[in-house]
Amino acid sequence: MRLSAACTDGTDLDIIENLNKATEGCAPILQTLIAKHFGDLCGDQDNWRIALAHYETARTFLKQADATVWREAASALLSMLAQSIAMATWHLEGAEKASQMLEPLAARGNLKSTPLSILNANFDILNAHSTTGATSSQWFERRVASLETPQLISSYKIGSALTLSDAKRFQDAHRLFWAILRRQIGLGGTAASKLTKSQYGRSIIAGLEATIDRQRRREAFMLGVRLLIEGGRAEVVEEIFWTERAIETYIDKTTLPRLEHIVKRAPGMQAERTMVVATLLREWLKVLPSDAIDLAQNILLSLARLAQADSFAGCCNIEIIDFAIKALKEIGSQRPEFRRILGVDLTQILDSVIERWGPLPIANAIEMVSVFVESSPPEIAERLGLKVIGLVEKLPNNAFWPIVRAASDLLRVDTFTRIAANNEHFKRLRTRALVRLALNSQSEHTSLMYLLRTIDPAAIEDQIDAHGLNSIVNDIKNHAVDISSNTMAAYIHALLVAPKISGRQGVMTALVGLRALIDSTTSQRPSPALANGYEPLLLLAREGDKIVTESGLDANEFRNTLLDLVNSIVNLWRTAANRPLIFAGFSIPPKTSPNKNIVHNWTFATLEFARYLNIPTGLVQALDEAAQNDLLADPIAVARAIQTEASDALDPKIVNYEKADAFYAALGQRLIGINNQTDTEAIVNAQLLLNRCFQVGPRGEDAALLLIANQLSIRFLPESADVANYVAKVRRHPQLRLSLTPLVQRVLECG
Repeated sequence: MRLSAACTDGTDLDIIENLNKATEGCAPILQTLIAKHFGDLCGDQDNWRIALAHYETARTFLKQADATVWREAASALLSMLAQSIAMATWHLEGAEKASQMLEPLAARGNLKSTPLSILNANFDILNAHSTTGATSSQWFERRVASLETPQLISSYKIGSALTLSDAKRFQDAHRLFWAILRRQIGLGGTAASKLTKSQYGRSIIAGLEATIDRQRRREAFMLGVRLLIEGGRAEVVEEIFWTERAIETYIDKTTLPRLEHIVKRAPGMQAERTMVVATLLREWLKVLPSDAIDLAQNILLSLARLAQADSFAGCCNIEIIDFAIKALKEIGSQRPEFRRILGVDLTQILDSVIERWGPLPIANAIEMVSVFVESSPPEIAERLGLKVIGLVEKLPNNAFWPIVRAASDLLRVDTFTRIAANNEHFKRLRTRALVRLALNSQSEHTSLMYLLRTIDPAAIEDQIDAHGLNSIVNDIKNHAVDISSNTMAAYIHALLVAPKISGRQGVMTALVGLRALIDSTTSQRPSPALANGYEPLLLLAREGDKIVTESGLDANEFRNTLLDLVNSIVNLWRTAANRPLIFAGFSIPPKTSPNKNIVHNWTFATLEFARYLNIPTGLVQALDEAAQNDLLADPIAVARAIQTEASDALDPKIVNYEKADAFYAALGQRLIGINNQTDTEAIVNAQLLLNRCFQVGPRGEDAALLLIANQLSIRFLPESADVANYVAKVRRHPQLRLSLTPLVQRVLECG
């Protein structure tokens, strides 16, 4: 223990002096082994500065060894020391410096005299060049057959340890991981040891999660996190199933400084370690308890700092900055309760990215801001809006499309609409910016149609005149009948959404295009726009009368045109009954089953359209035929259930055969209906729903139905098979057992 302390504490000079004193009188070869061993121990502790000092000392001792007696041992030790020195250098100064040390080692070696230089160093040379981004380098691979000897890095594989970990034999797995890691570090295997550390860390986290009910081991958790960071593999962190319970138990305000310390103690690997830390912060925020606001603020601010960072050793920092921005966007989308935390940091991030980086990072930053701006204080939101407006004013014609799209989406959010309502100056600047964006790219012409519904034409007279507007409308009409385009539905929708602008001819062109899109389903190659074709159909069903009024169309002519669409929709569903893959969407390779969302959306739009025209019979029959196909049955049933009016009487023939998804999708609408019925009607309908609930449940939604049943004094026999099965399933469900059991007991006759 005294020897260990003497050789790991103090300055480099103190360490060398202490080691010389501690091993004085020993044979040089033994001194070499001792120094190498303590260097490996320091490497195991991620203390690479001290490890390098020990390795250099070991090399000095080795030069004093008897060249005749210890020739073979010295040769093997020299190769291992050289690679260990390169490994420490890699951690301290980066991969490029290490590769400069390893390449001469491999170039001078041969299988007869120095086999380890050939068999061990080449793999790290390849990884070093890959890390530094080199596209070409001298490669010393000799096409040799290597024996699995203790001195070869390739002898130490983690497959068995991974198998033990997957089998939840964590103690055995960790013992094996540690043994393998020690040998890899001892042989100077940088790339191999990093992989082992990552998987070792993941196994430690999994083991702690499995035993969290019995014991809490904070330092073991930090060891696992440390190994993940030292491993430098962000993809391993993404594979870990982080739970709220583990994060709440092990993460606190002291954790983040410890992560920063781990990153900083290996300057040569700062970039990859930082990427792992950024990934950890993102994954932790996804499951952080909602009431941990202070901790969430610290983590979000850490990500915000990474999004504004200057540089990282050994790597282009834009990769990390872009990752941090995307991570913030993801957290803002998934955890809206944390959105208000950033505040002024949003403006700083946007300023930093606009000032220093190119179009794609700027677009990503604007997209990130759009997620947070709705929850930002009004003064911060206005400042962000003005920054983006200023950026738009500097954009050239045909600017980078992602920036145009991101800025347009941001400036259209409701927050800026509210600000514009009370700020005439902001309203004018915003309107001009949105029109400029819409004119900037042909693909944005559709968004201009949405804008022109609400803005004052006088505000854009200097940007677009009547001739220019007609040109844009004609361009949209041309695209609205291009059946080969995947954006066809968007152009049809644009003509229908602004009928004052598109006029009678524009609306009729949209209807011609929509019919051609739907009719394409009967051909061998349906239009790639079919997936979104339901949108203009739904718009017609909901705003048909308004479209007639604003476009100047004759009402009878409009209705007759829509009636022609009915036959096309009927043919669509009859085709789908035999060829359900028309709803699969375009992909390479082709999909083997229809997209349930597309089927659901088309069903919903079809039913709305039938209701608007008041001719449901033919369309409903076509849907019935399509629903006979098992691949279409579930999404059609869900859409139909949602479409049911709250006041409609429940049909036992439908409810009793609904699958779980369809039943629960319609439950809210049906409960509203029950709430408005007389007690007699409500009891009949509630009993019908509860009977089906007992068959397809339990789910959390059952609580509302059980509560209504109790209020109506409905009771069921506990001996009933469906009721008994339901009670048993509730008792086995860890999340629902406590919440549903009291309600279930109230509706049982024994309750």
